Amino acid sequence: MSRLTAVARAIVDRVRAAAPAVPLDVEIHVPIGPTPAFFTMLHYFAAGLRLNGGSLAGSRIVATVGADCEPEDLSERLPWTRKYGIEWRWLDRDLYRRHIYYATAVERFRHPFRARMVMLLDVDTFVTGEFRPVVESCSRGRALAGLIAHVSPFSGLGMPTPLWWSRLFSTAGLPPPRLVAEHTGWGTMSHEPADRYCPPYFNLGALIAPAAIMTQIGSIIYAEMAHVDSVVEIVYKCQLALALAIQRLGLSWLPLAMRYNFPNREDLAARYTDDLADVRLFHYLRQDQVERTRDFASPQHVASLLARDDLNAVNLEMARRLAPIHEAVLADPS
Repeated sequence: MSRLTAVARAIVDRVRAAAPAVPLDVEIHVPIGPTPAFFTMLHYFAAGLRLNGGSLAGSRIVATVGADCEPEDLSERLPWTRKYGIEWRWLDRDLYRRHIYYATAVERFRHPFRARMVMLLDVDTFVTGEFRPVVESCSRGRALAGLIAHVSPFSGLGMPTPLWWSRLFSTAGLPPPRLVAEHTGWGTMSHEPADRYCPPYFNLGALIAPAAIMTQIGSIIYAEMAHVDSVVEIVYKCQLALALAIQRLGLSWLPLAMRYNFPNREDLAARYTDDLADVRLFHYLRQDQVERTRDFASPQHVASLLARDDLNAVNLEMARRLAPIHEAVLADPS
């Protein structure tokens, strides 16, 4: 047994023996496609939540499945999902054909919710710590919380970012937005002064709000995406549509600290050192060293990732945090 494996197993045993935290009334929604890599990512997400989630550890996990195919009983196909009580909600096939994976992401706003609080998380994330403070803040303030996106979605599109924001909001029938939030990657990923500020414009990797607010957003999110499409063809249409919905609905919002949606980027790790030391959610969205389709094709591929000696500092820290989750996954029914 390697030293890393021995340490990981000791952590798993210690966490399982700890007294359970008082649970929060939260349900968690993730979007996936019906592929082996998505199933593996979901497995590690579920295991990490149960192992590290504290007051969220027992939360219901709802997987929205989007694909141009007929639904199937994934609980029969994937025995480990029964241990975690994964609830499946297949996207309407015609809806997927019209909006592809964008619908998989935003349909989560439109589900019937049973918990008082809702978290929308990307499946290429894993939980490493407690979320109670931010969940309680959103509950008290009836607010939507998210990480301000790293950079402007309009950078390099031929017009200054503030003009893009004005055009988008005007086309949607809204007044010009107040650019009151600083992009979390400004000064590292971007240095253009015009790209520094934005309205509440969130990365979709982690969103937290009362269920009623999620439902409000869901009632208009497709219309807001249509407004985005009428202005610009862009991969960030869901995030931009959410920015429109926040203003149209007059929602209160809170910016998440980087620790609640930490990307595996070296430059951001060097800037947000305190958040990395207290990370609560790792988001392996960068594809340079860690490629999720390849490295999460199966638990065996994850084992190979954890054994690598060429990882940069932030990916090495991510691997260290992932190792105990990997051990928990290996102990699950296949």
